[in-house]
Amino acid sequence: MATHQRMMQLQQTTNLKPINCHHDAHGDPAVTRDPETLCIASGDQAEWTSSEGRNFKVTFARGKSPFSEETFHIPKSGSVISGPIIGKAGKYKYSVEDDHGRIKDPTIIVEN
Repeated sequence: MATHQRMMQLQQTTNLKPINCHHDAHGDPAVTRDPETLCIASGDQAEWTSSEGRNFKVTFARGKSPFSEETFHIPKSGSVISGPIIGKAGKYKYSVEDDHGRIKDPTIIVEN
């Protein structure tokens, strides 16, 4: 019962912002919005998805992630959620790498 209540609390306080990782017309990694804006007060969390049936890896520089993790592995046709924002308001660059080693460097903007 406690687990169900906790899940309900998370659903009520979490606002998932979908960021689809895909390839552009040239075959390079791309994301749906760059930059993507997340708001601390709204409880926003990034939800990276892969709709192409390919793996992607999202990486923030060491010590420069707005989340508790610096690396997120997005499985083929799956998704991963960032968790709550723990960083301060500001701009955060990250890399999206496909399974062929090609990289895109988008930005997340964190607002209070």
